[in-house]
Amino acid sequence: MPAQVIFRLLVPIGFLALLAGCTGTDHDGAHIPPPYQEDFEKRKDADRLAFLTDCIRKRIDPPGSYYKRAQLYLEKGDFKAALNDATDAIEAKDNVGEYYLLRGIINRELNQLSDALLDAERAEALQQKSPKLYVLMADILQENKKYAESRRYINGILALAPHDASVYYVQGMLQAKTGDTIGGLASMEKAINLNPTYVRAYPKAAALYRQQGDFANSSRILQNGLQHFPANRELILGMGKLYAERALPDSALPFYERAVKLSEDDLELRAEMADLYVRARNYSSALTVYEAIQRRKPEYTAINYLIGFCQEKMWRLNTAKSYYEQELEINPGYVPARNGIWRISQLENERELNAGSTGESPEPAKTLDDTRLNISPIQPRKIQK
Repeated sequence: MPAQVIFRLLVPIGFLALLAGCTGTDHDGAHIPPPYQEDFEKRKDADRLAFLTDCIRKRIDPPGSYYKRAQLYLEKGDFKAALNDATDAIEAKDNVGEYYLLRGIINRELNQLSDALLDAERAEALQQKSPKLYVLMADILQENKKYAESRRYINGILALAPHDASVYYVQGMLQAKTGDTIGGLASMEKAINLNPTYVRAYPKAAALYRQQGDFANSSRILQNGLQHFPANRELILGMGKLYAERALPDSALPFYERAVKLSEDDLELRAEMADLYVRARNYSSALTVYEAIQRRKPEYTAINYLIGFCQEKMWRLNTAKSYYEQELEINPGYVPARNGIWRISQLENERELNAGSTGESPEPAKTLDDTRLNISPIQPRKIQK
């Protein structure tokens, strides 16, 4: 077969193959990106965390891997895990200023000011000149009520890092503590706008609004924070306290229940939740919480009285009286328990009187002797002409 004939046959075949390739699904999948999914960021963070954990397990740059994973934990708001990783990074390599700075920031988040100050000073000694170091120093100073020194740091940082959310957060705290609440709120709002994942700004801004009696803005700030940090205990509890202060126990309880699940060992928080159940007249749930507190800490203040009160409200009077008596054995001068026993005694006396259980004939009820009354019917009213 001549070469020209073969060429003429191959050209249409090649063209058809090229056309099929252009219209095939493989081509589409290779060049058209998949649609954006809402959980993309979460999956990306999970992949980063898994990668760094694998690097640590395989001993690939341990100090650097611990440092990067600590940063990731810090961004996620898991401060205890972040502190552990930052400490491991320092133990693996103790002459890097960035590691001490990161641990100082984490210690500040955990409100461990003395440790944060030590880490900041160590970072500065290692020639760390990052604006974050000066923000940390300003933050620690304002917490220690050294407002003039803190303000000097902030004024210098604003020129170096005008878009750093942490600078405006510290400035807002300083303004609020020195009497400029309006300015403090503006700085807090700016910090949140610059970095919506700056978790510390949300509860502080909400607290400032709450102090001003601005429920709407306080709620808005907390709800915005919960969109970014749905498992943050401080934000959840902030919403619960906000509703509790407005005497809305039914609205507050779901947030308290979530907060309790995040901190099982916080008995004071459990007691607050039980008190809200009492205010909502859900005595059965309150009793369950109080009994759980008693199992964990039998010497908890007035726990027998609290259980007895719930039993009384559920009309289990004998059981309630027994708990009140137990409370008085521990604390003989506890007036609420004495009042509880008095109330139950009054109820018992009323029952005995109503049932005639005393054996005495009750005094007949006094009635009017209507035989001596001269009652005339009402006459129709006369209309004067």
